[in-house]
Amino acid sequence: IDELSVLTYVSLLKGASPKMEIQPSDPLKVRIYGPGKDTAYVNTPTEFSVDFKDAGFGKLDVKILNDNGDEIPVELWNNDKVTKVQYTPKEAGNLKFNVTYNGVVVPDGDLTVRVLSPSDVNQLKLSGDGLSSGVVGTESSFTADASDCGDGDLLVSIVGADGKVPAELDEHDDDGKRRYTVRYTPTKAGPAIITIKFNNEEVPQSPLNVEIMDDIDPTRISVLKATLGGVETNKPCKFVVDTEGAGNGHLKVRVVDGDGSPLKVTIGDLDGTKKEITFTPQSPGNAHVNVTWSDKLVPDGEFDVEVRKPIDLKACIVTDINNPVVGIPTQFTVDVSKVGSDNLDVTVLDSNGDALPVTVEDIGEGQYRATYTARAIGPHKLQVKIEDQHVPGSPFVVHGVDPSKVNVSFDGEKELTVGEPIELSLDMTEAGPGQLDVQLSAPAGSGADCKADEISPGKMVVTFTPSEPGDHQVNLTFDNHQIPSLPLTFSVRPKSYAGNVKLSGDGLEEG
Repeated sequence: IDELSVLTYVSLLKGASPKMEIQPSDPLKVRIYGPGKDTAYVNTPTEFSVDFKDAGFGKLDVKILNDNGDEIPVELWNNDKVTKVQYTPKEAGNLKFNVTYNGVVVPDGDLTVRVLSPSDVNQLKLSGDGLSSGVVGTESSFTADASDCGDGDLLVSIVGADGKVPAELDEHDDDGKRRYTVRYTPTKAGPAIITIKFNNEEVPQSPLNVEIMDDIDPTRISVLKATLGGVETNKPCKFVVDTEGAGNGHLKVRVVDGDGSPLKVTIGDLDGTKKEITFTPQSPGNAHVNVTWSDKLVPDGEFDVEVRKPIDLKACIVTDINNPVVGIPTQFTVDVSKVGSDNLDVTVLDSNGDALPVTVEDIGEGQYRATYTARAIGPHKLQVKIEDQHVPGSPFVVHGVDPSKVNVSFDGEKELTVGEPIELSLDMTEAGPGQLDVQLSAPAGSGADCKADEISPGKMVVTFTPSEPGDHQVNLTFDNHQIPSLPLTFSVRPKSYAGNVKLSGDGLEEG
């Protein structure tokens, strides 16, 4: 150093302010922050910041080394004692940071940063019940399949009704497939939001809305199916589910139509805890119903509903309805050819309400013949149903009759002569209600007046007066059925005959 330089230095010191101080540096007060200190991606510019505002005067030095120990380029931009550092990794692996201030490693200055290959969050596959619902105090879970996403890390955040819910992630490799099992246990009922990221990028399905429910008891659910009879296609079908005592669960009803396609189901509120379920079947057959409470099957919650095509009961024709004769088979015909269903049911009830044996025979072209035998007189009901519905006029009421119980009497001692009335007394009180018909056959060319008079309920007198001698036949039918003791034949004599002639005159005296 020459003399001039020394004099100049001394002169400068003499002019310096006595208050000027140089603060000592404190590298421990340097702070590093930003995404580039956690994860980096191949060929993607990444940055972090170094804040040394409170660290005093000093020199910042940043070096980043790859797995081979080679230093990778960095760019630094200084702005008011905050330096932004940017670097671009060229290959996957690990980067070793060496950040010093005045030659001293600062906090987090010796970090190791993982470099990942580019990833595709669109390939992340999610599955599991824990994505849609959960129960307080019960562990819920779901699976994230990242096999096709490339390198990266899965991040899951769950926020429930009472704040953040801890989530546990288990990574496992199954046959080369990288999957995560995510478990969490909700602590309060209400809505929750699950946010899922892969390599800090939110996946397309995220965020997910999850319903957290209180502890539930599916066994308390009652499925009321009383209204499920006679279901027809294209007509709304309804039944009721009572959730009383089952907890704060989620009711779900699935219905599959007779052709295997799912049906739209609506759930409406009735009184209190009762829910009205409505669906409209489109195909005949069996519609399969599945009822769950928070994804758990309820008692009687899986059943089939028989669905038929619409029927026209008015098109059913019932013919040959007649009063039955006791002990004799009686038949009538049912024509269902234009009804739309041949699910025919015939029941015959006697006057005591007891069912009688009935046979139903298919006689072709949609017609059926029903046969039954009355056991006693009195009213009988013929019930004719299709698809468990009465056809018009059903039940048909008929009356059992017994012509053998018609009592016929006449005076057998009386002389039967022309012009003298002949009376038959009939007692029908034990035969049941019926119509009496009288048929009289007289000799050719003759006639006879005939009349029937009711003398009291169930009792009649039939009177006829022959006009010519000869055989007269009387036949009586009761309700179009032959009375067993008839017909009767009466031999009528002339009004005068030899037994009534008185002879007189001389020619009658002995000669």
